[in-house]
Amino acid sequence: PKGKMPSDIIHVSTKDGEWFPVRRMLLAPCLKLTRYVQAGRGKYKHRPTPTLSDEMRSPDAPVEDDGCPHCYVNIDCNTFDRVLI
Repeated sequence: PKGKMPSDIIHVSTKDGEWFPVRRMLLAPCLKLTRYVQAGRGKYKHRPTPTLSDEMRSPDAPVEDDGCPHCYVNIDCNTFDRVLI
């Protein structure tokens, strides 16, 4: 159903065109994604929310400015799903 995502969500697009709404807490251990996890907090507080270009974003990922960071990971969705589990 349509609705507003929780404020602690990061939209993660994978190299095979899929996207996942992921809670920041799950991505916190990944140093490469620190910029997205900490968006709007601490030293990242005054920086704009990170987004992706239309070419890098999954076709069905939300495009409206919902305040959630968007990031790209260079792995397929199956691998990313296993990492989250």
